[in-house]
Amino acid sequence: MKPIAANIIEKHHQYFEYFGVCMSILMMYKFIIAWVYPENIGSEVVYDLTLLFTLEMLMVHSGTFMALLPKKLSLYVLVPFYGVFVWALNRASVNTNLLLIYGIIIFNRMRFAFTDSDFKIRVHNFVFSVVALLIYIALFFFTLKIEDYIPRAGLTENFLAISGYTEIVRASGFSGNEEPHTFFFTAIIYYLCLTVLSAYTSKKKFVISNIKPEDFTF
Repeated sequence: MKPIAANIIEKHHQYFEYFGVCMSILMMYKFIIAWVYPENIGSEVVYDLTLLFTLEMLMVHSGTFMALLPKKLSLYVLVPFYGVFVWALNRASVNTNLLLIYGIIIFNRMRFAFTDSDFKIRVHNFVFSVVALLIYIALFFFTLKIEDYIPRAGLTENFLAISGYTEIVRASGFSGNEEPHTFFFTAIIYYLCLTVLSAYTSKKKFVISNIKPEDFTF
């Protein structure tokens, strides 16, 4: 007999997917507001959003492992390992509210790491994580190619200087996010892709039926 947690995850799998769609839309909205109207949210939130999207690379990467690895291996090895990065982000971030929202998103994605859910559902999550990772990487290189053409919108050099954003970045010692508009451009497209992908796979109840548990041995 399966644990109650596993039964809940399997029974309400589609609702968890819909929740993921809503959270992706929420993140996309936050990045749009931060990009177009940064003066309404402040430089600290702008800085935290760049950190969150940097961490997304690690979190979406971890999902590919946690979806299929045995529960004990995920809990005792991967969760502590990636937890160190989350802890580092918490220390570097200014606004913990954003971290809380992102934590809910990550928990929803990695819910399979805590239970022995149906294998087909876990494969579904594995495929989703791989596709999301590929989207992230593709957008990263695409942004590098067109970064000179990405509009700054509200994140002008004048705003970054006056608002104190530049000083926050210098004080943090975290390099690479001096130009937040490139982060936000990439993040908006990324979460848009995740929204469309999640909505499509949820509606179609996408699974890979020809893969069996025996195909994966650890």
